[in-house]
Amino acid sequence: MSDLEQHLTRITNSKLLNTNRPKSSELISSRLRGHKVIYVVEEHKNIIGFLSAHTVDTGSYGVLMIDDMYVRPEFRNRGVGNKLLEAVKKYAKASNIFTVFMLTPRKNISTIKFFKENGFKEAASAHLYLKLK
Repeated sequence: MSDLEQHLTRITNSKLLNTNRPKSSELISSRLRGHKVIYVVEEHKNIIGFLSAHTVDTGSYGVLMIDDMYVRPEFRNRGVGNKLLEAVKKYAKASNIFTVFMLTPRKNISTIKFFKENGFKEAASAHLYLKLK
């Protein structure tokens, strides 16, 4: 089993995904399965945070898209998120990827603040979507 598969299995089986909403756990688990990059931070062999991302080939350059990042509430503001971002930045540089993106709703002010404190900037481009019934 590869490191990626081991991380996926451990995240899926950990209490990180045990929410009051079973669909939430299923959604995150299914999203993680298609990812190329998964980082975890552990304490005493327990996962306390993870980040998943995938690469997007734009034709002229690669982009790394952060899809999920989660740190257990009792470990927040202790540098865990910073460790996850440093690992993904290192991966991007080693892969000759010069742009890392993440999307979050505008109302998610604490997440926006965290990413800005870590060098991210708000994109000037419009984000459009089509909702299909």
